[in-house]
Amino acid sequence: MTAPGVACTGERSPTPAPAPTISPQVRQLATVGLVVGVFLAALEASVVATAMPSVIADLGGERLYALPFAVYLLTSTVSSPCGAARATSLGGAACTCGASPFS
Repeated sequence: MTAPGVACTGERSPTPAPAPTISPQVRQLATVGLVVGVFLAALEASVVATAMPSVIADLGGERLYALPFAVYLLTSTVSSPCGAARATSLGGAACTCGASPFS
């Protein structure tokens, strides 16, 4: 039986790097950003739900009631990876601050 941290060849395995520390200011900023993001998503969903009666009237009846929700979810699903790719290439903070007024 080998001792902990010793490989079968007798060499010690490298010790893991210590976890980075996060300052309270950065943690608070990240929390505020997440709260704002969740708030904007909830606000967007409530706008869609509020607009549904007039959308259904324009579509011509309740048999197409699921269509606007399906289109909304489909576009949200497709746009999320596109936004993530843009954030990766341009930088997350720039995309988040630039997209906030349009959410």
